[in-house]
Amino acid sequence: REEYTRQYSSSDRGLSALMQHFAEDNDGVYGASLIELDGKRRRAGYQDTRKFTTASTYKLYVAYSALKRVESGEMKWSDQIAGGRDLAKCFDDMIVKSDNPCAEALVAKIGYRPLTVDAQLIVSQNTTFLDTESYKTTAGDLSTFMASLATGQISLNQSSQNRLIDALKRNEFRQGVPAGATGQV
Repeated sequence: REEYTRQYSSSDRGLSALMQHFAEDNDGVYGASLIELDGKRRRAGYQDTRKFTTASTYKLYVAYSALKRVESGEMKWSDQIAGGRDLAKCFDDMIVKSDNPCAEALVAKIGYRPLTVDAQLIVSQNTTFLDTESYKTTAGDLSTFMASLATGQISLNQSSQNRLIDALKRNEFRQGVPAGATGQV
């Protein structure tokens, strides 16, 4: 058996190589993206433009679209959305509890095409709600969305940004990255 010891520079290229070697050494199909928000502001990725089914991460884009519609007056926090819950409750449940009925009711209310347009204005053409198989996004698009939100570069007013960030901080699912991180996730 041959074993290799690899060393990586702390550059964008070195971090991308680390991600690639991890993926090659472990079973599965991976897409990974890293955007450093301060310090050296590094950016690295492995298959970060490859489309994957979103799973519950599509709720980030739905939340963004809902917030845009509240800001424009098209929707109100008191609008009934799903199961006797208004938009305020559904928004919170969708992000904090990863509630599917609220998310899907909002998808139906907003529409597949408007959700796709909203998402693509922030990220890339790779994120879509129009795929007949499932909603699609990339690791790069998700990290771009989150970095834009964290740095205030997303096209929402401060109150809307704060509402989404507050709900994300209260998300009940804390395995994975949050469990292994020392900072706030």
